[in-house]
Amino acid sequence: MNRILILLLTLTVCYSCSEPPVPEAGVPLTLAEERHSRISDLRYDLRFVIPADTAAPVMGEETLHFHMEKKADLVLDFKASTESIKEVRANGDDCRFVYKNEHIVIPAAELKEGSNTVEIRFVAGNAALNRNADYMYALFVPDRARTAFPCLDQPDMKAVFTVALSIPENWKAMTNGPLKSIEKSDSLIWWKFAPSEKISTYLFSFTAGNYFSETRMVDGREMEFFHRETDSAKLAASIDEIFSIHAASLKFLEEYTGIPYPFRKFAFTAIPAFQFGGMEHPGAVWYNAGSLFLEKSATKTQLIRRANLIAHETAHMWFGDLVTMKWFNDVWMKEVFANFMADKIVAEILSDDQPDVKFITQHYPLAYAIDRTTGANPIRQELANLDQAGTMYGGIIYHKAPVVMQQLERIMGEKPFQNGVRKYLRNYAFANASWPDLIAILDEETDQDLKSWNDKWVNKPGRPSFDFPITDLKANTYGLFTADTTAAVPSDPVARTLYWLNLYENMLEGRYYTPMEYAQKLLDGLEREKEELIVTMQLRQLSSVYWRFLTERQRQDFAPTVEARLWKLLERSNPSNVRKTLLKSFNEMALSVGAMEKLYAIWKMQMPPAGISLSEGDYTDIASALALRSHPAADSILDVQSQRITNGDRKERFHFLRPSLSADQQVRDEFFESLKRRENRRKEAWVGDALAHLHHPLRRGASEKYLLPSLEMLEEIQTTGDIFFPVNWLEQSLGMYSSASANKIVNDFLTAHPNYNGLLKNKILQAADNLFRAQKLLAGN
Repeated sequence: MNRILILLLTLTVCYSCSEPPVPEAGVPLTLAEERHSRISDLRYDLRFVIPADTAAPVMGEETLHFHMEKKADLVLDFKASTESIKEVRANGDDCRFVYKNEHIVIPAAELKEGSNTVEIRFVAGNAALNRNADYMYALFVPDRARTAFPCLDQPDMKAVFTVALSIPENWKAMTNGPLKSIEKSDSLIWWKFAPSEKISTYLFSFTAGNYFSETRMVDGREMEFFHRETDSAKLAASIDEIFSIHAASLKFLEEYTGIPYPFRKFAFTAIPAFQFGGMEHPGAVWYNAGSLFLEKSATKTQLIRRANLIAHETAHMWFGDLVTMKWFNDVWMKEVFANFMADKIVAEILSDDQPDVKFITQHYPLAYAIDRTTGANPIRQELANLDQAGTMYGGIIYHKAPVVMQQLERIMGEKPFQNGVRKYLRNYAFANASWPDLIAILDEETDQDLKSWNDKWVNKPGRPSFDFPITDLKANTYGLFTADTTAAVPSDPVARTLYWLNLYENMLEGRYYTPMEYAQKLLDGLEREKEELIVTMQLRQLSSVYWRFLTERQRQDFAPTVEARLWKLLERSNPSNVRKTLLKSFNEMALSVGAMEKLYAIWKMQMPPAGISLSEGDYTDIASALALRSHPAADSILDVQSQRITNGDRKERFHFLRPSLSADQQVRDEFFESLKRRENRRKEAWVGDALAHLHHPLRRGASEKYLLPSLEMLEEIQTTGDIFFPVNWLEQSLGMYSSASANKIVNDFLTAHPNYNGLLKNKILQAADNLFRAQKLLAGN
């Protein structure tokens, strides 16, 4: 045999034994597009054994059914380890596979054109399973289903999910599909569910735990509600309203879209310490329990926030669940429609006489907080890999986008806009669509130049600046306008809202008023304001100026005035909700010994000023404020408050937060060090609250040393945390600093990392914007 033939044979053998190509880690866009082009008809049959012991592994079995248009390697996403993969079979036989870069690759030779079945036994990853002693819940948005089970983890690979869960005997379970049976087999109790509709992997979910269950038939539709609330007063004040708002939201959306509720089941769960306000899994919505359960004395702001949240998640059933974006660069589409529809729903169901005031106060300040910064991002962004999808979220998609969508509706007219939306939903039902797909449909309903509008408002960042004042309240009022400081405060509530909003933004730009002058103007404005939502906005502005843009000496000198005037206002014959809002601000800004003793007396005797009703959470806030101010009885106050908390989940939260409230610097240092370990950051909402304590303005001199390590941890926070955690981590860490030394830490970090992840760099610039502005605003003091 000649040498050339030998070489050819050797190459052939090596090629046949070589590994198939493996994509980069994460879910790259190129992989997503390739899979979508040749794989269809996906079905997942999943079985999970969930032990009560959180240290024991969750074992999983999966049967994946799919149609392959053209035979090729199958790439499954699984962010785990080789040891987590116990068995892989293709079309009934053991098969070869490669595990690399967070992917299981099954060679084409193991598969066939047409129908295929892949079976996998595995150990489920815990990262997205949120396991606790008494309950657990899965949260897979945006690309975290792949941390729990092998899948094609991209939004345009919709599939039917059939689930069986083995859970402890006293637990209940919920998932997207209806419950089919509860069976006992080999000492295991199995909750078996009927198949779901076609949904994306990020919308698949399940929960199991020691839950209370409420079932109601409302307007002919059965609804099921899991929760762990034990406060009888909260239950009495909230349960009926929670069901009622869901029912009203469903009715509105069915009428607006012309499409009946598109899923067989409607159920939801209130989860303690849930890291979002809510998550829209069809048939199994998750909510933060604290957002749903309110006291009878809840403020208007709290009631609106709850109604808005429920309406938002319900709107997602059509906008996001029925029709889903093709790729997460268009995640803003589902969020803007959910917010936009929620604003319409809440205006109707709460009979709000000032919907424009609500819309402005809810969206504009939070949109400006990003759009005014050097890290501002456009509404529609680029995304090369789903492992960066969490960085798409923020104030722009949740708050600027609804403003822009309102513009679009006004440009087109309400009826043509609604017609276009209905056509979009019909055309892409149980499928996927992009923003250009929607624009193409809307273009058919109007003669307006939507392309130019889209380029200006959707594809570009930043807010416009005008050299004239706001005049037409129904026109586009988004931007920075000049102000007439000699004009009287407007009598119209909408004009008055825009007046205070625009003055504050101008103050931040160093125009018209110094921070101290503006704080004094706000106090004068509060004397005359009766509209609760405007009062709430004014108080937020006052707190921001007070803690961020005054020198320490100015704040100490100004504090007695703030305390006296807020106390006088809360004792005045304002509506009770306004008085409660004023008391919360008094608690937030109190500095003097006299003010602390007033708060201590309220907390100790549990007797607020006349006409104000406080909840357990309100008393916990007062106790925390006293501890942060180093009240002489701080330890005793925290001990007693812990005893007053009867709900086990809230008691656990308080125990977690307590070291962050300690007067002992070493205790706080050790607590911060503990956050460097992933297992101590699992309750992300609690971590955010703890960071707010650690970095409180009264302690920032001692806590500034945490800033650099917090920045150094950001990439890990983004990799290991859920979508809102990086932003929350940054805002709670950087948000209240104003010193030149803190400014230097941030700028030195950015200088030292010139090639830092651009999306995360923008988040730093956004979170540090007030710190940067403080350098200029404080320079003149």
